[in-house]
Amino acid sequence: MDNDAIAGAGDTAVGSRRLTPEEIAELQMATTILRTIASKINSLGAAPTLRNRISGALYHLAFEHCGSLIKLVRWGRKGSAMAMVRPAFESYMRATWVHYCAPDDLLEGITDNTQKFPSNGTMASAISSVKSCEAHGIITAINNFFPADIRHGLTHGGIEQIAARLDGQKIRPNFYPEAIVGTLRATVGIAAGSAMGMARQCGREDLAEEVATVLLRAIRSSIHGASSADKGD
Repeated sequence: MDNDAIAGAGDTAVGSRRLTPEEIAELQMATTILRTIASKINSLGAAPTLRNRISGALYHLAFEHCGSLIKLVRWGRKGSAMAMVRPAFESYMRATWVHYCAPDDLLEGITDNTQKFPSNGTMASAISSVKSCEAHGIITAINNFFPADIRHGLTHGGIEQIAARLDGQKIRPNFYPEAIVGTLRATVGIAAGSAMGMARQCGREDLAEEVATVLLRAIRSSIHGASSADKGD
């Protein structure tokens, strides 16, 4: 795996004047998590089956999108960053569906471009029946925070992007900090899920568990930090 292509999110200095303290804190955490995860999966190669090559390519694409999204936030390009949620999410969903659910006879059609992927709803339903797979939880959480119509609008210039740029006399991005924080958290979820998928398809359940541990530690740290801030500690 190409570590440079997926991990680099850099420091927050470039666009920090465009970010709130809450956004900077979340950006720093997301950057640290992705770099840590990338260092763990950098040695993985392609598994020797067509199913795993397809799903591995899509997991890698999803992770790459997540790294790009974090860079866009760092540069203050918030609207473009939020537009990346949909392609990252859909790449992850397709990867998971191929990994666990796709019938064997459809795989050749996917590679020669004669077979289309099912709808997101169909894939999500199939994935939900897979036991011991974190993907269903990740997909459900993102669907709750970013319903499909909002994801589409953010990507294709819908009202979600238009309304966020109407700020009195000026046209500029004006997203609420909560939206950017939520975007970064969704990105971390997609990135972690993609990394766990890549590890599992290579038979590295131990590595998948390491990635899950990194994510859980970050979540606990975030909860503790929020609790301390609420108490004024």
